Amino acid sequence: MQQRKDDYLRPLRRMEGEVRGLQSVVEADEMIREVIEAIAGRVRS
Repeated sequence: MQQRKDDYLRPLRRMEGEVRGLQSVVEADEMIREVIEAIAGRVRS
């Protein structure tokens, strides 16, 4: 049961980290094109 739980949590934690990274880009007032490219790259992966 614990292994299965870890299997679900691992990708969720990765996504959380990616979203936090995108959040920091937006907060730093980066160009919107860079934000869109970063999001598109995450969607493709």
